[in-house]
Amino acid sequence: KQSGVQRDVQMRWRGKKDIVLGVEIMETLDYTIPVRIMDYDAQELQRQIKDIGGTHKEAVKQQKEQWGSAGEFLYGMKKEDRLMPVHTVALYCGMEDYDGAKSILEMMDIENVEEEYQGLLQDYPAKIYSLKYLKEENFETSLREIIAIFKRSKDWKAMKEYYLAHKDRFRELDEISIDVMGALIGNR
Repeated sequence: KQSGVQRDVQMRWRGKKDIVLGVEIMETLDYTIPVRIMDYDAQELQRQIKDIGGTHKEAVKQQKEQWGSAGEFLYGMKKEDRLMPVHTVALYCGMEDYDGAKSILEMMDIENVEEEYQGLLQDYPAKIYSLKYLKEENFETSLREIIAIFKRSKDWKAMKEYYLAHKDRFRELDEISIDVMGALIGNR
């Protein structure tokens, strides 16, 4: 469990190397999203560091390993330890275009900072996807139907036609997907 605010969705992608994927769902324009994404990612990395430290402390307690340096003892992480990569995206579900900053530096007033100091400022880009621009045919999960219905939500006839053409896929939707779809189109 992370401290502070939780992401809307977090999962562990198991591949050649595991990666932590997070999704933050924006129903309204949120001009703080780059900072929130950076914070979610930092919280996840801190959680991993805490877990690694706990594992080492338990192993030292059971005399299966020992600390190599004062820094390892103080911070709980050894030089060879590695964190799982973390990647969070924002999924914007509004009908208007997202017009906010897509990185930390875009949110900062750096025009009045001396040019030689601007290079010291760290950026953190945010991946922000607008649901209305995603192509449903690119998805194999229930996200396909969610996107398709959302994009047609202002046109009852188009929504009904899509449903009738894809009834089999709609019959397989789980309760959560149906709830998400209902929330996005404002209909239970």
